[in-house]
Amino acid sequence: GTPFVLFPLVKASPEGFNPPLRVSGSDLIQAWNLKRTGLRHAEARKWDTAIFTWRMAIANNAADGALIRGLLQTVAQTEEPHRYTDVTVAYSRWLLRLSRTNQSDVELVAGLYEEIGLYDLITRTFAERAAEPHGRFALAHLKALFYQGEYQRFKQAWEQSRSTIKGDARAVAEI
Repeated sequence: GTPFVLFPLVKASPEGFNPPLRVSGSDLIQAWNLKRTGLRHAEARKWDTAIFTWRMAIANNAADGALIRGLLQTVAQTEEPHRYTDVTVAYSRWLLRLSRTNQSDVELVAGLYEEIGLYDLITRTFAERAAEPHGRFALAHLKALFYQGEYQRFKQAWEQSRSTIKGDARAVAEI
């Protein structure tokens, strides 16, 4: 006969995501519990444990962008985010794939890349986006072009984005 399934698999990935990700109810509960534990560890500044716990939560539900954002925000809070470069790259790329054009996710990721010095990934992320960069991402893109020695592209990007960051005196001073 057919085995009894206490928690059937449910589609958890965003509409149009291919392949669709399915998660069991017990995995959803475990991810929720691990999220709470990760938040407690981050609040206590136990960074390694918090990051490990966030990763376990994501392993239970890889389709939940909020879990990935929580992990990346925890990395951003640490004193040495470069220690978690491998985690940042892997999970940020996955988040961008899940959320596609979510501007706040792009800015979160670009901010982390900038903090760690992953300028090539900032320019790659820019190249993958159809829209012009805004806010923090526009500034990170300009810095990435400059630090990579792409001075002609920097000049073009500066001319295009100067009006969008013009009001941000701190951003302009950083350039």
